Amino acid sequence: MIQVAGKKSIVHIALHYAAGVALALGLLNMATAEAVEVRVKPDLAKLVAVAGRPAAVVIGNPAYAEVAVAAGNKLLVQGRNPGKTNVIVLDVDGNRLAEFDVVVSGLKEEEVALYRQGTRATYVCAPECSQVLNVDDSKKVLEDVSSRISTREGIIKMGVNSR
Repeated sequence: MIQVAGKKSIVHIALHYAAGVALALGLLNMATAEAVEVRVKPDLAKLVAVAGRPAAVVIGNPAYAEVAVAAGNKLLVQGRNPGKTNVIVLDVDGNRLAEFDVVVSGLKEEEVALYRQGTRATYVCAPECSQVLNVDDSKKVLEDVSSRISTREGIIKMGVNSR
């Protein structure tokens, strides 16, 4: 440090001030990170940035969400099933970088659930409605949709192989 006549230099004072501001912001970020709620739809993903380089991720209930460390300070949060869980992110020294809740909402925006005689079927209506697989649908509906998808994939493979 540069000192002038026994007094701290402006650079020294500025560095202390900057360190204090950085510490305050870090604590503020930590407090707000705990209040953060990441919302995602089933089968969709979001990138979430954390302060620092994540080394480990702890998921309260992996049945609801999957979280993976992406490049740098980013996490990839993917919704699995409707519900809520929490995530704790640690650095290489075991220090907590972030803690947040993941809320996976039921249907995607373009999906519609149709109930008929105790049977549930899911449709995507964007802009026309088509039936899709959804783990919450009844067993018969899942079998029918799965069979149609398999048939369609077989037709596509036959077309590709005949060329």
